[in-house]
Amino acid sequence: MDGNVKENWQFWRPIVLKVISYTEAIAMSEEQLANVNKAIDLQLSKERAEQRKMAALSKCKCK
Repeated sequence: MDGNVKENWQFWRPIVLKVISYTEAIAMSEEQLANVNKAIDLQLSKERAEQRKMAALSKCKCK
């Protein structure tokens, strides 16, 4: 990954994940971008927890 992208991942991450557009990102403050990234982290955490739950249920031989 280009050094500039690594250094500015908090800016690029929501764009790469198609959460916001480049135009929206450049209009945001650092605090707003941090909040967007926190929201992404929260969503990913919830999705991972749901995946773990579903994996555990699929292994269960409960009837």
